Amino acid sequence: MRAVTLESVPSTPAVTEVDTPRPTAGELLVKVAAASLNGIDIATAAGYTQAFMENRFPLVLGQDFAGVVEALGEGAEGFAVGDAVFGVVMKPFLGAGSLAEYVTVPAGHGVARIPAGVTTGDAGALGVAAATALVFQDAMGRAHGDSGQI
Repeated sequence: MRAVTLESVPSTPAVTEVDTPRPTAGELLVKVAAASLNGIDIATAAGYTQAFMENRFPLVLGQDFAGVVEALGEGAEGFAVGDAVFGVVMKPFLGAGSLAEYVTVPAGHGVARIPAGVTTGDAGALGVAAATALVFQDAMGRAHGDSGQI
């Protein structure tokens, strides 16, 4: 499959051919229709993330994604083949990102069905930005002793 990868860091990303991932137990295989870039992708290419996260090469960049579930790993629950989903790649390492034709993600966290009225393109840009907004809203609620409603 085609993916935006790094062979080392720091380096410049390139479109290359890599093996299509296979879902392991509890994972979904998603055919990516939309993805977006975030600051962590730039930091990874610059080599800054090696201090706090394992980098696996060739490293496929990308965190945010939207697409369609193509396959389920053993025991993956809550989704079916054909579901339109979006989310954030939530793995304990960098290297299996969303700037590719396919991505695998845990079915239990970091992924949800695309809500009615949200385009696939918009959903592909929501992951990190939306999670950041929710964390901020929660922190503000704790700081003000309320539910965090802004």
